[in-house]
Amino acid sequence: RKKFEIATDEASNPIKQDSKKGQLREFKRGDLAFNYGCFPQTWEDPTHVHPDTGYKGDNDPLDVCEIGMLQLPTGSVTAVKVLGVLAMVDDGETDWKVVAISATDKWAEKINTIADLESALPGTLHAIREWFRLYKVPDGCPENIFALDELFMDTTYATSVIKDCYEAWQKLVDGKAGEDAAVAALTRDRRASLQGAGEGKTPPLRGDLSGLEALAEGVEPTGTVVVLEASSTTDEDHASVTIPVANMMVKQGYTVDVLYYSDEMIEKVFSVCYNTKACVCLIPEADRSKTLNGMITQIGAMGVKSGESAEAVIALLQETLEV
Repeated sequence: RKKFEIATDEASNPIKQDSKKGQLREFKRGDLAFNYGCFPQTWEDPTHVHPDTGYKGDNDPLDVCEIGMLQLPTGSVTAVKVLGVLAMVDDGETDWKVVAISATDKWAEKINTIADLESALPGTLHAIREWFRLYKVPDGCPENIFALDELFMDTTYATSVIKDCYEAWQKLVDGKAGEDAAVAALTRDRRASLQGAGEGKTPPLRGDLSGLEALAEGVEPTGTVVVLEASSTTDEDHASVTIPVANMMVKQGYTVDVLYYSDEMIEKVFSVCYNTKACVCLIPEADRSKTLNGMITQIGAMGVKSGESAEAVIALLQETLEV
């Protein structure tokens, strides 16, 4: 069975087959006896050591094992009832597995706890734990281990894990996760799309900032705004168009970063843009790639305002202040 994951380092987070060292990955230990997905807007912080497991988070959304009677389609969104959670440790990282059941499943009314699940469908919990223990063995890897005496913790405990992972995600998108966590989230070395993107293999991230004005002395910045231009922008257009746009944002009380853009730099550009107030994208919509449009959509979902001119972005920011 092909191993699909949400590509958290790509714009719009597509679901795609995972890869490692350039090779597409598959589950080789038979099929799964449950639907395997994740909770959106959650993040297992790779800089936080959980006190009950002794390991840092795995830098991914929170995994969910849905044990209902129906096979759910890939990419579907399903309301579930949380039953419990298992603390797996994979490659030295905490990798929680939330156990849940679809809210519309025929068993949902009868199963409310881990104990209910074991009573109604005996063997299900054992099958989940053993599948995760052994699924890497056919690839020559050792068995995975589990914290908390290999127990499935109850609904209350599971809810606290979900809450922690949601709050970690919220801090990340709000720019409050701390520099180490933010860097870890965007530079995971086993992400295929980041392999080979090191120094010397991509163009410079920032444009020429000569001519960019500074905030008046003593003025506290309202926030940071990115001005995005194509990496093919001429020096003349950079000086006559991009820098004046940037200075207009400075006059509004924002610090400004001018970035070159090409699809090859998507991860680096995104890592700057997601933590700003707004993005002035000087690349006309008709000339944007699907990758760039996806990134604009994604940062918009995180609350970053965007437009094709300083005036448009200023208007959007003022609307936010008025609200």
